[in-house]
Amino acid sequence: MVAIDYAVSPAWLVGARAGYVMNTYPGTVAVQTGRAYGHPIHVEARVTHLFGQEPLAHVGFAPMVFAARGVSEFDGHLVSSVSSNGIAGTQRVNIRVTDGPWFLTLRGGVRYAFSLRAAFSAAVRVNAAFDGNGLLPTAGPEVGFQYGS
Repeated sequence: MVAIDYAVSPAWLVGARAGYVMNTYPGTVAVQTGRAYGHPIHVEARVTHLFGQEPLAHVGFAPMVFAARGVSEFDGHLVSSVSSNGIAGTQRVNIRVTDGPWFLTLRGGVRYAFSLRAAFSAAVRVNAAFDGNGLLPTAGPEVGFQYGS
């Protein structure tokens, strides 16, 4: 992922992020029936707020919150076993749930500025992917390095 953010004040950033999504749904049926996006790209518009007295103008820690809206592939999968009355034994199958392309994201975490130009961030993000077929909630960690001029 690559992001571009603009500081509109010493505590607020607005920007965009884009990237390539790896390990996406490999099939075509969910895409053909409108239940998966089918493109391995991620694009989002975002806004970030940093707490504290002018946190972008100081070195050190600053708690942060973040919101975004965008388009991306969202899916989850696991491997299970099934059996049939007419077949002896079990067979392993891949089970997938897909949704998107639209998503909303909320994130909370911390940012540590090494200098006025370089910082590291770590957060937990919660996503809600949707397209009218339902809702696919996901969560996970997010870490990043920021460099500005």
